[in-house]
Formats: sequence, structure tokens, C-alpha cells
Amino acid sequence: MDNPHPRRSRSRSRPRPRCALAVVVLLAGPLGGCSANAGALVALDDGQATVCAPADAQGRAVFGVSTVQNRSGAAIDVVSARLVQPDDMELLGLELRSTDDQDAQVVGMDYDRYGPLSIRLPEALAAGDARTTLVGVGVPPDSGGAAASLELSYRADHGFNGTAVTRVAMVVVPFGEVCRMAEIG
Repeated sequence: MDNPHPRRSRSRSRPRPRCALAVVVLLAGPLGGCSANAGALVALDDGQATVCAPADAQGRAVFGVSTVQNRSGAAIDVVSARLVQPDDMELLGLELRSTDDQDAQVVGMDYDRYGPLSIRLPEALAAGDARTTLVGVGVPPDSGGAAASLELSYRADHGFNGTAVTRVAMVVVPFGEVCRMAEIG
């Protein structure tokens, strides 16, 4: 049987929608109000993880496990931090430390020696700079607490604001107890 539409052929069923979808995705970025600074600060965590530490006698714990990097071509200022979905946990301190600083890569160490005493922000990060987040948290001394992650807010040139969220959940068990990761959910 002859094709009544010679310009149309069955080969039209090739995966053309992928090409169209790619064009839509490429066009949707700039049209959706995105900026060249979108995603300037990113968490370099390898994937979703959970870390656990016992609280000290004052209900404090320290975590230095996430690394963030300024992937933009310009300096940014990290201006604030907050715990994401905290459950009986508060942010006591935060420092953005050099990734070479071994004292910043800790979990559950002596808070008086390793823990940040305050939230040291704002902090400027040059283009390409990476930092380890040294996070100090507090929980009620007789109970534990948890947070899904840490969110850092930043400001870049031209008034652009954004956030980066780490992918490491923090769990603190009461003073004197041991973390049992199988029980953490």
C-alpha cells in the first residue's frame, strides 16, 4: 500500500520527544527566573547518611562531616545556618573550616576541645573554595535529639540569595548511652 502522505513516514516515531524535552529543559532554566548564581553553594556529601554521637553531660555534641563548596565564578557570603527538621535539637555553633583541618572532621569528640562556641557567620567563600561544616548542637541532657540536615543560606553578587542543604542527618543520644545505628530511623 502506498503512503498517502509521502512526507510522513513511519520513521517519525523515533525518539524525537527527547530532543524536544532537552530543549524545553534548557529553555526553562533561564525563563524560570534562575540566575547564573543558582546553586552557587553546594553540599559535597556522597549521599544521604546519618551520623550519631552521645551528648556530653551538658547535652552538647559536635559533628564535622559535611563539606560545602562555592561552585560559582565569584565570591559569596554564607550568612546564616539552621537545622532542618530539628527534633529536640538546637544549633549551638557553626564554623566553616578548611577541609585540611583534621580537628574539623570529627563526630562526637570532646565538645570543649572541638566544638564551635558560636555561629561564626557571615563568612566569605571565594570562587571554588570548599569548607567542612563543624556543627555544634544541643539536646536536653536526659534525652536525645535529631536533625535531618543543615541548611546554609548565602548571598552572592547582584543580590542573589540561595541555600545549600547538606545530606547528613545528625542524631544525638543521651549522655552515657551508645549509638545503635540499627535503631535510628
